[in-house]
Amino acid sequence: MIKAGYASLYYQGGNKIGEKIKAQRQAKKLSVKDVADSMGVSPQAVYRWESGERMPDIVTFLSLVRLFGINVDQMLKD
Repeated sequence: MIKAGYASLYYQGGNKIGEKIKAQRQAKKLSVKDVADSMGVSPQAVYRWESGERMPDIVTFLSLVRLFGINVDQMLKD
């Protein structure tokens, strides 16, 4: 069963969330390893998020938003 929060992230424009994660990471001059270490996940997980293969769960997504110093609306808007 897919959690509601996870589903809404996944269906928010396909890979747009992944592209935004990558853009925010690069704008903050963070490496994939930096993000992975901060989130407590593997670098492969971050690559999967950025490629759109997978999406972070809602708790991890909120942690990413805080790490990037932005709000949820900035990450979700087109």
